[in-house]
Amino acid sequence: MISLDSQDMRILEILQEDGAKPTAEIAEMVGLSLSPCWRRIRRLRDAGVIAKDVALLDRHAIGLEIDAVTRVTLSAQQASERDSFESWAVKCSEIVECLSLSGDTDYILRILVPDLAAYEHFLTSELLNQGCVSSVSSSFVLREVKKTTALPLPATAGPS
Repeated sequence: MISLDSQDMRILEILQEDGAKPTAEIAEMVGLSLSPCWRRIRRLRDAGVIAKDVALLDRHAIGLEIDAVTRVTLSAQQASERDSFESWAVKCSEIVECLSLSGDTDYILRILVPDLAAYEHFLTSELLNQGCVSSVSSSFVLREVKKTTALPLPATAGPS
């Protein structure tokens, strides 16, 4: 784990808001010259703090109107069943999130598809055909109240 100071935190905050912002603008915003800012960003990337740069798409603009949150319970808790399910889930492009949970539900899936017919097809032809799945319960997102990819950064950091 690398030590992060207040300038590093500010750089991360800026990049979480706009990962394509030019380094010169970031440098100006954090009070650094171009080269030291570039070195800090490079260090953050090399250390894995910045995992990757991506473009965030508007799901509606590409026709993914249905956002389903689906709870899955497996028929057994054996490692082979979990491994089988997780391997299958990772390969499914419709599944944009798969979380393994403690408690009564084994997994929460976030599934994006164009319409209800596509969801029904995915549910009946794909998900329920996984031999390890015991039960499934779905809820449909009515509206997104808050959605962010930005991680909460500590309010305080080491010296700059």
